[in-house]
Amino acid sequence: MDFDNRTVKLGKDIACGMDKLKMPDQDSNDKPNHLQWASFGLEFGVVTAIFCYIGYQLDIAINSSPYFLLAGFFLSFIGMLYLIFKQINNKREQ
Repeated sequence: MDFDNRTVKLGKDIACGMDKLKMPDQDSNDKPNHLQWASFGLEFGVVTAIFCYIGYQLDIAINSSPYFLLAGFFLSFIGMLYLIFKQINNKREQ
């Protein structure tokens, strides 16, 4: 009896709310997950490249070895990892 009630309720939810259902591979912005992660990967690479370029230019200006380049790389890498974990935690709370 309990199984039948769940089946009927599920059937009503599917039949009445098809427009409200979301595919499991979509987030709250109606953007598929693979596009979201691809855009975030591109952003990760661009931010890292910009910080490395700035560090490289500082190394040339000050005539230091790759210290500012490495600092720019690690600073951007750690900052972007922080943003990834922050987004994942926000999605889990929703």
